[in-house]
Amino acid sequence: MDSAPVDPGLLSERNISVGGYWLGAHLRLPGSTAAEALTELIALTAAGRLRPVTGAEYGLEDAGRALADLVARRTVGKVILRP
Repeated sequence: MDSAPVDPGLLSERNISVGGYWLGAHLRLPGSTAAEALTELIALTAAGRLRPVTGAEYGLEDAGRALADLVARRTVGKVILRP
């Protein structure tokens, strides 16, 4: 389902932003090379030649502190919550 285009002027006027990325939509774009790039990234990761950057790890009971650290920009990479 396609949605109407977002008016950047309205975003600016209301001081709001749109975040996120949906890979499925990108893969369906005519001429997209995303599938090839994704295949290469998965192969490099599986071969151990590429590793995701992970930052701090927190127990689930420390989720509040994890969020505070994210907001305060005291983390680098992905933050992991462990059950």
